[in-house]
Amino acid sequence: MESKKYSNVQVNIKDIIFVFLPILISVVIQYVVIIGDIIVLFIINVLSDERSAKTISAATILERDYNQPMNMAFMSVARYLIYGLVFCTWYYKVYVRDNSKGAENKVGEIIKTSCKKTFASIIPLILIIVGYASQLFVDAIMTLVRPIFTEAFAQYDKLVANVVGVYSSPVMLIAVIILAPIAEEFMFRGLVQGYALKSISPIWGIILQGFLFGLYHGNIVQGVYAFVLGTLLGYLAYRYKTLVPGIILHMAINASLLIIPQSLFETTTTTVITAVVTGIVIVAALVVMFKKDKKIVEDNEIV
Repeated sequence: MESKKYSNVQVNIKDIIFVFLPILISVVIQYVVIIGDIIVLFIINVLSDERSAKTISAATILERDYNQPMNMAFMSVARYLIYGLVFCTWYYKVYVRDNSKGAENKVGEIIKTSCKKTFASIIPLILIIVGYASQLFVDAIMTLVRPIFTEAFAQYDKLVANVVGVYSSPVMLIAVIILAPIAEEFMFRGLVQGYALKSISPIWGIILQGFLFGLYHGNIVQGVYAFVLGTLLGYLAYRYKTLVPGIILHMAINASLLIIPQSLFETTTTTVITAVVTGIVIVAALVVMFKKDKKIVEDNEIV
């Protein structure tokens, strides 16, 4: 049941614009990082003693240096660091510093209290279990539908290759496991969802940010499960009044890419069993968590 606070929510055009603004800013940041990277690569090539400046061109740099795994890894780190700086600062200013001054809506105090209670419980452990089980479940489902959507999986496979297997590197893993979850949670569950809940009901606000989170990933395969994941992360942020549980779950899911036993997906039978078992684990773990956290939720007012 929705809170009475949201029964008479009025649409505010400014808030709706701000729902989409973080995503637009992320696109701008991405292109700035790309352009900056190309400039750096060009300068490195010019200063190199082994290469002649006369033979250097933008096309040469893009073909030879830009798509190298380590270059992509450092670009990812740069992009997520900028995301984090921009969106964490924005979130702090709007939802912590400014609002904490008001007597009616002390968001800063709510966040501190909620974080303290969350870490004093078994919730982080359950979230890690849910994260790992979710990755196994997604992999199982994708293995089953892969023969039907071969073209759609081509782009996804190329993306995953930059994170695991022969293309993995500590730099990329830091970007994917640590920096990306933090930056994306502040961006989507903090800002996008935060502004959405000012103008639309919690249910539609959570679904909207989940849908935008799916679009943000840029390909149909990731987009589908990112929508489901984003919706769950949005609910966690709404339920606990803090981004911490979502960050833990997001990190667990991204990190689990490194420890997925491929033997579970060698046959259709084992794949189906994996999907069924992990699906049950996810549902059971969430049920247990939501029962255990009842006291935490009751002690927190709706933000």
